Amino acid sequence: VQQRYTLEMLDEHLEERDVLGFEYDQVGVKPLTLSEVDQDFLPTSDGGSEAVVQEPLRIRGEKVGLLTLEEPAQPGVWTEEQSEILEAVREQLELALENRLLIERSQRALREARRREAELAFLQEISAMLNATSDVAGIGDALLEQLQGFVPVDTVALVSLETDEASASVLGGAGDFVSDYVAIVSRVPKGLTAVSRVVERRTSLIQNDLGRSPRFAEDAMLARLGITARALFPLTLGPRLLGVLDLASRKPDAFSREGIAPVLQQVAAQVASAIERGNLLKVAQASADESRRLYEATADLVDTQGAPGVLEAIATHIFSHRPARAEIALYVGDPETGAERDWMEIVASLTCRVDRQAPPAGTRLRVEELIAPTLVEGRGLFVTTDVESDPNLPESLRSVLLEEKVTALVVAALTTGGDAAGQIGVLQVRYYDSQGISAQEERLYRTLADQAAVVLANRRLFEESQARIRRQEAAVELANLTTSFSERGPLMQASVDFLQRRFDLHFAGIFLLDTQGEWAVLQSGTGDIGQRLM
Repeated sequence: VQQRYTLEMLDEHLEERDVLGFEYDQVGVKPLTLSEVDQDFLPTSDGGSEAVVQEPLRIRGEKVGLLTLEEPAQPGVWTEEQSEILEAVREQLELALENRLLIERSQRALREARRREAELAFLQEISAMLNATSDVAGIGDALLEQLQGFVPVDTVALVSLETDEASASVLGGAGDFVSDYVAIVSRVPKGLTAVSRVVERRTSLIQNDLGRSPRFAEDAMLARLGITARALFPLTLGPRLLGVLDLASRKPDAFSREGIAPVLQQVAAQVASAIERGNLLKVAQASADESRRLYEATADLVDTQGAPGVLEAIATHIFSHRPARAEIALYVGDPETGAERDWMEIVASLTCRVDRQAPPAGTRLRVEELIAPTLVEGRGLFVTTDVESDPNLPESLRSVLLEEKVTALVVAALTTGGDAAGQIGVLQVRYYDSQGISAQEERLYRTLADQAAVVLANRRLFEESQARIRRQEAAVELANLTTSFSERGPLMQASVDFLQRRFDLHFAGIFLLDTQGEWAVLQSGTGDIGQRLM
């Protein structure tokens, strides 16, 4: 906005002073005003005489240059036929310029899509490495090597929190400064460190130059070791905070590259998921049955490829042996208003041992129709085994559940990032028997919901990246196609034919306004419809 305002003010300033352009020489540059130009060489709107004709070149209404023809030695009058030829040449030049601009923009967008594809490949490599281990602290060197392929990192440290989040310890790490880092962090009072700030606010923290702008008690000591940039990310799993991922670099502004923070946040989410799996495996030694189910369920979730697989894995490990119905619903954008939390889409549903019809995948409902999201606000998990008298159930939902003969209800929030803003959807399970829900099953639901949210978020990121690549490839193909035509008619017909084939459209057409701007006239159309309309 500031740049656009500045350019508009500059245009007004030059127009007020009759500045046509600028004159350059070895001494410098100075404005070229209207009074300094010979009248024979001034631009005209409808042709010129004796010396020069100048016509503006525009792209979508914006002036981008001038077409100039000069004959200083042959004064004369430009005929109407010559003016029409010049107008046709100008239109062709404008078309060529717009095609070039479209190609450049499409290529930039394609490079951006490829960059995102590289980021996704990096995340998949991190995920594969973390999924292959149960001891995240023991693979610090491998994690550092993977990170160094994406960002200039010299040290990685995993800070673990106790259950009450009141104390922290270094779980593991790798790099040149790990031992010094542990010594420094252990000497600094807990409430004054960057880790404490991340724990308190549960948000990421990036410092691009510790030497010039120290903010925390340990910054000066770290700067003396050669550390100039630092990035800290909370290791959250659902509403829980497991620790902090601390990255350090000798290179200033190592973490300032555009788009790098979201990728590293996703790495932190995967590290948190791996830490949780490792913790569950350790607890399995004391609680074999429950921990075994948790570990196997989370491992199955990691191998799933989408929402149906996620729901099937949860059902297999919790309720597949009981009469139940379940669905996963994710927030989707409103196609009319763009609001992100007004609608939810059923992305997976199933029934087990009961004759009930589950809503099919693809069904879209308003949030107030689903009701389930309101039950998990501020709590993450809602469980009731007394549908008839539970005071937390809205009456409208209670009547529906009783009519359906539901005996127990579980609603789990699917959350990434640790707060309500990171909620991407809900898991809802309805039971139709009298067995109730055990405390062990509640813990399973809470853990699996958090793991499922990470899997679904990764899947959505992958699908969005693939869709973006397909769109950019289509834009590049269309731009390359249009450059092979010099005539407007064949150009427009080839364009609509390409769009119809590529996107499987029923009809595609191009309408242009007439000279009075009152009617839109069909110039090119596809199929029988296009022929009849033409």
